[in-house]
Amino acid sequence: MSRPQTGDGRTAVTRELDHTADVALLVTAQSLPDLFAGAALGMVRMLAGDDLSGGREEKVLVLEDVDHESLLVNWLNALLSLSDTEGFVPTSVVVTLSSGPRLKATIRGLRGAPQRLHAKAATFHMLAITRRAGSWRTTVVFDV
Repeated sequence: MSRPQTGDGRTAVTRELDHTADVALLVTAQSLPDLFAGAALGMVRMLAGDDLSGGREEKVLVLEDVDHESLLVNWLNALLSLSDTEGFVPTSVVVTLSSGPRLKATIRGLRGAPQRLHAKAATFHMLAITRRAGSWRTTVVFDV
């Protein structure tokens, strides 16, 4: 179990789950923006390990989609694309969500961090974002 810290000092809880030939990540957070940030940082730790420190570059991403589930998948896939095309690996993420739903994220990260696992994409398989007892929760399955 991991507790990635978002860029604004809050935390989300992530845990890798056994999932057939793919990999899955369970994410729990106190707010929806923290769920999105925690999913991103949990994915990075799952793919690159915990040997990341600092954040030498900063990027801003703005995405909009039809619902929060689609937005989450597109957000994670945008980060995977940055990793594939630019070698950029996030180390800190601050997410703001607004209606639409629309996401604006400030991402600090490193270039060329080692990867222990390669994911092709975040998927919609069994994806649902739920809120229970004041906590947000989702499980994201990655195609590897």
